[in-house]
Amino acid sequence: MASWRLKEDLGLGVVAYIHDQLKFSDDYILDSGRGFTYWPSVLALTVSSDLPNFHNAYSIFRLHAEIDVAHGERVDGIDEALSRMMSRAALSALTYDRKNNLYKMSCTVYAQGDNEAWLSKVFLAAVALQIARADKVAKNLENDFGLKPAISGHPRGGFRPTPDPMVNAVENFFVPSGKQPSRWEGCGEWESAHDNLRRIALSSKTDGSGELTAEFDWLHNNPITVRITAREPHAEYGNGLALVMVLPWSDDEHDRARTAMKLNEMERRDWNWCHDLGSWCIDEGNLAFTCFIPNLAFHAGSLADMTHDMAMRAKWVNDQAALAAIGVEEATPN
Repeated sequence: MASWRLKEDLGLGVVAYIHDQLKFSDDYILDSGRGFTYWPSVLALTVSSDLPNFHNAYSIFRLHAEIDVAHGERVDGIDEALSRMMSRAALSALTYDRKNNLYKMSCTVYAQGDNEAWLSKVFLAAVALQIARADKVAKNLENDFGLKPAISGHPRGGFRPTPDPMVNAVENFFVPSGKQPSRWEGCGEWESAHDNLRRIALSSKTDGSGELTAEFDWLHNNPITVRITAREPHAEYGNGLALVMVLPWSDDEHDRARTAMKLNEMERRDWNWCHDLGSWCIDEGNLAFTCFIPNLAFHAGSLADMTHDMAMRAKWVNDQAALAAIGVEEATPN
């Protein structure tokens, strides 16, 4: 069985990069071939790489990061609460493992040679934020819905006496970096980012320095809208890059929330060729997909690729034929 420690392919190399950059203690790691489970505190984090998928002469590796958060049933009102909470998320979504009645924070990315540099850095930030925010999310679910935090310990090392330093990553790293001007403002990639979606979009425009908007097929006179901006700071992480897609959907909040959760589960389960960085959620009352890349995760090339990703996500949603494949055909779009 391949081991991520040997870095025998790009996917395993990215898994090893996460381990090395975050300086995980091997005392609390459980290896599993193409990945590992790590206990930064009492909640278990798993980072792994699938075997490659060969596509258009490229080897593409689908990588996953997820952290166990809480056990419990999907009680009334929880989808609405979680969907609103996820509008403030950055790089991960909350998904539900029905088999184990387990909520997880999760994200998935597609790595290949051309995007390895920037994607590794953004994926690293996603893992760090999962570690830093999982305890808070677990406590919210326990206080608001009576769910049980998914507490566990290393099978040999048991519970660690002190948490991993990355538990404090937001205060120590993300917030100080976020106080600086957005690194995407005037970065020189806005025109190339625009080029990546103008062929797919119904219409699009950019000011060439800090903002881009576009519309995509959905309903006649009511398209999907996308806004990408370096000028809207995150309430917690400060400056960075915000990506928001709004999908016209039902007037019923429960239906919008249920759809958001199902879309998150579908993105994490299937190959949709979009980096699953961010979350479907309820944003300002709308069914939306939101992603925020903090300043700390800036890397050249990320803007153009993430813009193309949003365009592909819009096409993917539209191609679902009103999302019948995930059982939401009874909802009525606006």
